[in-house]
Amino acid sequence: MRLVDGLHFQSRAAALVEGRPADRSWSLPAGPSLGEARARVGADPVRMLFEHAAGPVGVDGQAGVFLHGHRLVQIDGSTSNVPDTEANRAFFGGPSNAAGPSPFPKVRWVIAAEAGTQALLGASFGPWTTGEQPLARDLLCHLAPGMITLADRDFLSHRLASDLAATGAHFLWRAKASFALTPVQVLDDGTHLAELKPARAADGPPLTVRVIEYTVHSTTADGETTSELFCLVTDLVDPEQWPMLDLACAYPARWPVEIGYAQCI
Repeated sequence: MRLVDGLHFQSRAAALVEGRPADRSWSLPAGPSLGEARARVGADPVRMLFEHAAGPVGVDGQAGVFLHGHRLVQIDGSTSNVPDTEANRAFFGGPSNAAGPSPFPKVRWVIAAEAGTQALLGASFGPWTTGEQPLARDLLCHLAPGMITLADRDFLSHRLASDLAATGAHFLWRAKASFALTPVQVLDDGTHLAELKPARAADGPPLTVRVIEYTVHSTTADGETTSELFCLVTDLVDPEQWPMLDLACAYPARWPVEIGYAQCI
């Protein structure tokens, strides 16, 4: 509604600037009319607009966008409510408990976005039961050499890391505490090399990765101090070209820059 009103205002303003009489016969359409028109048009116009506008916008020198000339791209996912219709219930589904299903069906989504600016590169959607890793594979077409991807603990796997490496992009992903990464070589900076092994031998050879472990200390407003161990896994294995501290401080760029970089100070 506001978009339509804004477009009409622009049309009237342009007429006045050009010395033409403004058209006062037009009135703002009712909300139900816009909803019915949107249903007739479908989602294609919005999808086409997104595909046209999506892409990186960060420039050199902008905080949180580049690391040693490589663009930082975050991969993340979550769920959102969708209208409670029979079609959405059947397709998307949602959580339930003893009291019954959730009030709304839920769509699971995963996005690839430029770190620092949060500009979207791509998005993938699926039913609530879909895993984030399968949705993330739909985003590989948006990745390219010269990028470093950042992702949380739910994305690390041999298959997804291998598929992403095939695009020429790099990964800097957090590992779960239960993830087995036995050191095979300790490097001079205290990081170590390990093998990221496939679930099955048919999935390909193990990937040599570098493991970076560090602790983040946080102090609450009440003065209470907490500590959290981070374990990052990356294919950037050269410690001279990719110093441990640089990578550790780049990972929080997954969040808004003013929050992420504050954790590294």
